[in-house]
Amino acid sequence: MSTVIDIPDFSVLMSVYINDDDAFFDQAMASILTDQTVKPTQVVLVIDGPIHKAKQQIIQRYQDAFPHILDVLPLQQNIGQGPALNHGLVHCAHEYVARMDADDISVPTRFEKQIALVRNHPNVDVSSGFVDEFNRQDVGRIREVPLDMEAIVPFSKRRSPVNHGACIYKKSKVLAAGGYTSFVQVQDYALFVEMLCDGAIFKNQSDVLVRVRLYDEYARKAGWSYFKEEIGLARHFYSIGHFGLLGFLRSIMLRAAPRLLGARLVGFLYGKILR
Repeated sequence: MSTVIDIPDFSVLMSVYINDDDAFFDQAMASILTDQTVKPTQVVLVIDGPIHKAKQQIIQRYQDAFPHILDVLPLQQNIGQGPALNHGLVHCAHEYVARMDADDISVPTRFEKQIALVRNHPNVDVSSGFVDEFNRQDVGRIREVPLDMEAIVPFSKRRSPVNHGACIYKKSKVLAAGGYTSFVQVQDYALFVEMLCDGAIFKNQSDVLVRVRLYDEYARKAGWSYFKEEIGLARHFYSIGHFGLLGFLRSIMLRAAPRLLGARLVGFLYGKILR
């Protein structure tokens, strides 16, 4: 007699905008809709502003193939990833929501492993795993995250304890924490700290779940605008009691030099220290 495995329904939340590479987007969609050993019940795709015809055709192809799974939410104007994800989250039909970025690749067993974890640990509110970072030459490395709350809480005072594009979380807990914030480039980090401060339970797993492209990652992390946002984030964490004055000053000092001295130094220090 065969055993029936109880797999809870879950949604996948993704946003896409005009500058996302079409080929990478196509790969991302295939990795969650056709390649998974456990398929999502729903995929919510937010189109963040106008897109060109080629991307529309890719979306239509997946809509035709998965009409009962893929829900497409077009926005008239580009509003940014955080607000777009907030919009999409409201339309997710299920309590468990997995995140996916439009230029990454989920490994075929990603959802199988994540659903097994949340089924075995129903008290867990947020979970992610390791990711394989790679560039155009396919040279990569593994970005690890701490696995349990004992390690996650202190780690969160230095950087996000969750690989955002590889996470699954409870919709109700995200909404209770206020959803994604107004921060432009660190909105995921802000959200996860808010959830920790609200008492959410985190648990990560030591499996590579997603392959993440790094072709412009360090250039994006360098510069005054990124540093100003990190200052604002540190102030916010101080205001909600995530760390004290010493932690605030340590956070600013740790990030000042690499952010302001250029992308190459960011690449070195991000790999050696900030990670």
